[in-house]
Amino acid sequence: MKISISYIGGNPTCFQLAGQFDRKGYLDTLFMPYCSRKHRLLTKIHGRIEDRQIIDIMKVKTNLKTVFYRKLLSKTRKIRNAPKNRDRFRTGDMFDRWVAKKIVSGNSDLILVESHTALHTIKKAKELGIVTFLYRTNSHINIQYKIDSEEIERLGLSPWHDQKDIERGLEEYEEADYIIALSTFVKQGFIDEGINADRVLVVSPGIDVNHFRNITKNDNIFRIIYCGGINHRKGIVYLLEAVSSLKLRNMELWLIGNVEFGMEDILRRYNGNYKLMNFMPNYELYKYYSQGSVFVLPSLEDSFGRVIVEAMACGLPAIVTTNTAAGDVVRENVDGFIVPIRNVEALREKILYLYENQDICREMGDNAIRRVHEKFTLNAFADRMFSAFKTVLNK
Repeated sequence: MKISISYIGGNPTCFQLAGQFDRKGYLDTLFMPYCSRKHRLLTKIHGRIEDRQIIDIMKVKTNLKTVFYRKLLSKTRKIRNAPKNRDRFRTGDMFDRWVAKKIVSGNSDLILVESHTALHTIKKAKELGIVTFLYRTNSHINIQYKIDSEEIERLGLSPWHDQKDIERGLEEYEEADYIIALSTFVKQGFIDEGINADRVLVVSPGIDVNHFRNITKNDNIFRIIYCGGINHRKGIVYLLEAVSSLKLRNMELWLIGNVEFGMEDILRRYNGNYKLMNFMPNYELYKYYSQGSVFVLPSLEDSFGRVIVEAMACGLPAIVTTNTAAGDVVRENVDGFIVPIRNVEALREKILYLYENQDICREMGDNAIRRVHEKFTLNAFADRMFSAFKTVLNK
C-alpha cells in the first residue's frame, strides 16, 4: 500500500503520521508548505523550529509560495481590516490547488488530506482513481458553528466563522470517499448531520511519548493545568468560574496558551485566580504538565483534545467534557472524570474531590501514564490508521 498525505501545517498529527508511515515503508509523498530539513538556509534565517519527524526528504514536496503568502496576509491583516478566517481560507485554497496539480496517477493507492484545505485535491484524486480520506480536525462544521454561535452570543464576542469556509467544508464532506473522525463524539456529529456512518471512521491519534514524561514536581501546591488556545470554544470561562468560587488554600490554576481576540476582558474579570503562560513549543510542555496535579480541558467542542493524552502521559488525571475524546480516552474514576459542557458545578465537584483526596489523585495519574503508553503512542496511532485504510481498500 502506498499513501500520500497533504498537510498544510495546522494539526501536527498528520506530519507525525507521515513519519510513522515512512518508517514502515508505506509513505509515497508528503505535501506540505515548508520543511525545515529541506530548506535549511531559510530555517536558519527565520529561526524556525526544526521538524522533529524523520522522513525521507525525497518524499517531501513543499510549496514556499504558501508560506510567504500566509506571512504577507498576516502582516497586512490590520491594514486590510480582514478577518483571520478569510485569510485562512485563501491560504488553504492556494495550497489545495497546488497539491491537486502535483498528484499523479499510479503513485498512491490513497491520499489523506486535511479538512478545509482539500476540495480540489479530493476531486483530482477521485478522477485518478485514488481513494480519498478527509482528516477532520474538528467536529462537523455545522455543529462547530452552532456551538460557537451560542457561546459567542453568551459572552458578547464577535462572530469569527467565514461562510466560504463553511461551504467548502460541507462540499469536502460530500466529495471525500471517507472521513477520518478523531473521536466517537465527532463521528456521532457527522451521523446526526446526515453523513452515512459507514463513511466515517474513528481513528484516535497518539503522541510521541518520548516528549511527554513525568519529572519531579518542585513543590506541594495543588496545581490545575489547562493547555490550549485561550478562546471561547475551550470553555475557559467555566473553569475560571469553578476555580474562583472554590477559594482553596495552596491551589493554583495555570493557563498555558495564547490569548485569542476578545478574551482579554473576560480574563480580566478573574485576575488573581490564574497564572497565564504564553504558547510554548510542544516538546517543552512536559516540564509544565509535571508541575501539575490535575489537567482540565473544559472544551465546548474539540475533535479529540491531544493535550489530554499529553498531560496524562506526564502523570496527570484528566477532567474533560463530553464534547472531546473523553469517552475514547478517559476511564471514569480510573484516570479521570468526564463532565458535561458549561457545567461549573461539575468542574468544582471533581476538582474539590481530587484536592481533598490527593493520594487518589496521584494513583489516577499513575493509571493515566499506563493508559497512554498502552493505547495512545504514535506507533499505535499509525497502526490504527493503517488498519482503517486496509479495511477500506480490501472492500
